[in-house]
Amino acid sequence: MSKDQTDSVSRSIVISGSPDRVFRALTEEFGTWFQVRLEGPFRVGDLTKGAMTMHQVAGLPFKARTVALEPPGRFAFDWPQWDFEANRNLEDEAPWTRVEFTLEPVAEGTRVTVTESGFAGFTPSLGARLLRENTEGWEFQLAQLKSHVG
Repeated sequence: MSKDQTDSVSRSIVISGSPDRVFRALTEEFGTWFQVRLEGPFRVGDLTKGAMTMHQVAGLPFKARTVALEPPGRFAFDWPQWDFEANRNLEDEAPWTRVEFTLEPVAEGTRVTVTESGFAGFTPSLGARLLRENTEGWEFQLAQLKSHVG
């Protein structure tokens, strides 16, 4: 596998809504579709904290440091990984990954692409497992976002 195949996951979906509407859902309504109770809004340079409310991971901590908030085309943050196999937060012992959403107007609405990178910073076995888990997670979350926007 090339470094790109082991370092990042990228998924896209087309949502029937304007880039402005989708960007608002991505940022201001994040907690609703991502199923997390946030303690505050996303602001560049700030750490946004919360707790997951999704049944399978309810109560797990959520942290994200916003690195870009560029309406209506780009939203990015860094966040720590959770090792589900060992049931532990990797926040202090491993690099944080970067999540970047890009929005592009298309005839059907808005193409949303999410790319998460930084998995090559983990041991090969852990990085591969986290990449696989997060690939499934982003497919689920993009579907959630699409359903939320309508």
